[in-house]
Amino acid sequence: MKYGDFQRLISEEDELVQISKAQLEQLILKNQQSEVLPTQKQSSKKIVIKQASKKQKHYQFADVHYWTITQFDWDKKVLDALKGAFGKEQFKANQKAIINCVLAGEDVFVCMPTGYGKSITFQIPAFVENGVSIIVMPLISLIFDQVQYLTSLGIPTLNMSGQNRLLTAQQILDQRIKLIYTTPEKIEMI
Repeated sequence: MKYGDFQRLISEEDELVQISKAQLEQLILKNQQSEVLPTQKQSSKKIVIKQASKKQKHYQFADVHYWTITQFDWDKKVLDALKGAFGKEQFKANQKAIINCVLAGEDVFVCMPTGYGKSITFQIPAFVENGVSIIVMPLISLIFDQVQYLTSLGIPTLNMSGQNRLLTAQQILDQRIKLIYTTPEKIEMI
């Protein structure tokens, strides 16, 4: 995460539903009071949007086809992580496009229902990139499940949501932690 930037948001709430492009445009207009600039018509209701400019309040829909089929320098690392670390043979719908947007440094908002594979879209970039990723989730039980799953895969992960003591930056680096999971209340302490 880059502090001061529009943050990458991937929601993990259980009650998420698919929304249409028109509904999203209406939400953005209402809440952000900005223009929505669609770059193409999407056939899928699942969408990815990115911020066009940090100074402007304009958003545009990503070209999911482009982000899925384009070859990137990180493709081998991503596929190795998918198969080796996560034990999966292929991506679910839109996962590759989302991961490529994230690794390209784009600000990404993803809205997909439970079970569609949102978590892997931020876990793989964290796994293949240098540094530590901080994941903020509202439910401690969800954090516990995620940390337990990733730890079982051998991915260095830390749960900072409960009464866990805070680690220093050096301790985190020494343990080679890739993902830190926390709650909104604890984020100020990290």
